[in-house]
Amino acid sequence: MTAAALFLLGASLFGSTRLPPVDECAADPSFVAFRSGVIAAVEKRDFDGLMLLVDDRALVDFGGGEGKDAFRSAWELGSAGQSKVWDELKEALSLGCALRESVAVAPSFPSQLDPDADMFESALAVHPGALVRDKDGKALGKLDWEVVTVIELPEQGDARIKLADGREAYVAPGDLRSAADYRLTMERKSGAWKITAFVAGD
Repeated sequence: MTAAALFLLGASLFGSTRLPPVDECAADPSFVAFRSGVIAAVEKRDFDGLMLLVDDRALVDFGGGEGKDAFRSAWELGSAGQSKVWDELKEALSLGCALRESVAVAPSFPSQLDPDADMFESALAVHPGALVRDKDGKALGKLDWEVVTVIELPEQGDARIKLADGREAYVAPGDLRSAADYRLTMERKSGAWKITAFVAGD
């Protein structure tokens, strides 16, 4: 067996649950049009256009922050072009959409995860082909939307993770996305779709 074949075989033996993004929200033309509007506002960094799509009572954090003023303040939208909200929204919208009781949620991953899983420990290998290594830096294989458990996430260096088969391994932090990371929820309000939350944490 070639080295390349062994590498691919190793990647198939991790035993982790794979949760690639799904789009359960595309069947509703009104939602598709709304989501296209959100994406257009994000691509243009259109502050006014985005705020038209945010609900008056949108949840901003779990400490009681809600509404458009709180949204503007939290994301420092006074200088709209520099706000981190654009990159966070772009990534969230690129990772699928789950539909739960008429509420659209992006990314789809948190809604696909086992309800009993710890959202702060469970992470998804967002980038297909993410390289996973042992403690000595030896390549073990590649992850492809697998769910792993985060053991340690240092300020510098690779994240230490546990694979489903019990092995510890290391992966670049940028290849992981926590289930507790930013989630966008969208609901119908008075007949029109609105962003009703964009929060991280639990």
